[in-house]
Amino acid sequence: MMLGLQDDQDLQALLKGSQLLKVKSSSWRRERFYKLQEDCKTIWQESRKVMRSPESQLFSIEDIQEVRMGHRTEGLEKFARDIPEDRCFSIVFKDQRNTLDLIAPSSADAQHWVQGLRKIIHHSGSMDQRQKLQHWIHSCLRKADKNKDNKMNFKELKDFLKELNIQVDDSYARKIFRECDHSQTDSLEDEEIETFYKMLTQRAEIDRVFAEAAGSAETLSVEKLVTFLQHQQREEAAGPALALSLIERYEPSETAKAQRQMTKDGFLMYLLSADGSAFSLAHRRVYQDMDQPLSHYLVSSSHNTYLLEDQLTGPSSTEAYIRALCKGCRCLELDCWDGPNQEPIIYHGYTFTSKILFYDVLRAIRDYAFKASPYPVILSLENHCSLEQQQVMARHLKAILGPMLLDQPLDGVTMSLPSPEQLKGKILLKGKKCQALTSGLHILALNFQTPGPEMDVYLGRFQDNGACGYVLKPAFLRDPDTAFNPRALTQGPWWAQKRLRVRVISGQQLPKVNKSKNSIVDPKVIVEVHGVGQDVASRQTAVITNNGFNPWWDTEFEFEVAVPDLALVRFVVEDYDASSKNDFIGQSTIPWNSLKQGYRHVHLLSKNGDQHPSATLFVKISLQD
Repeated sequence: MMLGLQDDQDLQALLKGSQLLKVKSSSWRRERFYKLQEDCKTIWQESRKVMRSPESQLFSIEDIQEVRMGHRTEGLEKFARDIPEDRCFSIVFKDQRNTLDLIAPSSADAQHWVQGLRKIIHHSGSMDQRQKLQHWIHSCLRKADKNKDNKMNFKELKDFLKELNIQVDDSYARKIFRECDHSQTDSLEDEEIETFYKMLTQRAEIDRVFAEAAGSAETLSVEKLVTFLQHQQREEAAGPALALSLIERYEPSETAKAQRQMTKDGFLMYLLSADGSAFSLAHRRVYQDMDQPLSHYLVSSSHNTYLLEDQLTGPSSTEAYIRALCKGCRCLELDCWDGPNQEPIIYHGYTFTSKILFYDVLRAIRDYAFKASPYPVILSLENHCSLEQQQVMARHLKAILGPMLLDQPLDGVTMSLPSPEQLKGKILLKGKKCQALTSGLHILALNFQTPGPEMDVYLGRFQDNGACGYVLKPAFLRDPDTAFNPRALTQGPWWAQKRLRVRVISGQQLPKVNKSKNSIVDPKVIVEVHGVGQDVASRQTAVITNNGFNPWWDTEFEFEVAVPDLALVRFVVEDYDASSKNDFIGQSTIPWNSLKQGYRHVHLLSKNGDQHPSATLFVKISLQD
């Protein structure tokens, strides 16, 4: 049970479980039993499918994007209008899988599920990396304890190691087992399992860095922590104030905290935190000047926003607009055509993609436009409609978007484009296509529904400036008389030769993405630089066999970069396969100016751009002129 939620009534109701109606279409409603598992991490769902494995009847709370009350998805909007909204709710998943639309027997039951799941999601999101690791390991322990006796025999220990993505030979596993089995009962329990857990989670590379910083002392004093922050982490604000705030925030020992000291545990918690991330914490918020004309910014933009999958036969959905907006996208494409009953529709013209109502899309945009960012949303209208249906579009735009819609110039803004700050909370219409990113084009639309390296780099660029969807272009791209040409570089204000050194030290809790393979992960790391042509480069580590839990590389790479303002650094982890294409495990793409120096953790994202709960790379980064 989650700490602090033991007596929560909503959670108690979920642990007990309930019969819910699952909705798939107007003719498909089936009663199914749903229950929160004891680990408070997974939900069991009843299935009538033949030969379905027990694992496939579980889904993880970590995979949930949000829980919506009422008719807030296309499924419930279309197929459950006859049911009161206070009995309907939807579970929206992070990846591209279908939304789970459910009807509870009563309003109270629906409230239990919605509030209970939201509490668990909030609690999981507020856990630090150490707590996430403990939570994950204990859930793996429960899975390995096949006979549920709260003990672990040798076979269960082997199963446990496999759950953790570690392959060890029998002799080594037996050695660990004997070292921990103080009671000599051929099983581990209570403190023995705790000892085993501590042995498993020991980070020798962190011990080494801590010893370098602390010298012969057991703890870091404020003075030594300041020295570490100055010389290793290259923190501009390094000083006693920063050191004390880190001790206050991350030191778990109250005794050490009172003595203004940081223990090894506190040091690890700092390095795993947002303060110890390779991505600058200061750049996680809006920090750039937002008062310049709109054309001075790169704008996060989506192409074929309405599609969930491919451009020929895939489904069109309002959910695709919601997902793009929730990822910070600020420019959406609406491909509008004449529809039946004088209602304009949106779909990919001359293809077999499904169709959605222009009206429904506007309602979704209205509800989600400013959830992730307060800055303006631009609607790029590809208008193929007749004059009559264009008039319907105009009526819908005014009626649904209301005061959000910018339908006349702002007061006092006549000579230049307004700024993002002036346009906060506004929705703009763009009727014509803009005539690439590094060349100065401020709107370059990508398919948000199509994961891959291009989308990773694109989303990485827009993680900057608080992921608000607007990134201020470098001064040389804002200058109308610029001579900058990324394909034929010359000396100029853009040229600032830098050297990047990246030491890939180790990995932590790398997930097994391809569950169908029975083998353990064989990870390798690729470090890429993206930017102008001459700066593009890639290096890779060796493959570590049979260890996704704590692989160790300790390999250094060096890169020369001429235009750092346009460069991004991408860390990719793959599961090596000698006979087929490597499986993608995770990645993180960081703009050059958001890259922090020193010993840092890189927090990995899934192929859909969602955070892996505890998967990280431990690296050392240095930047030199």
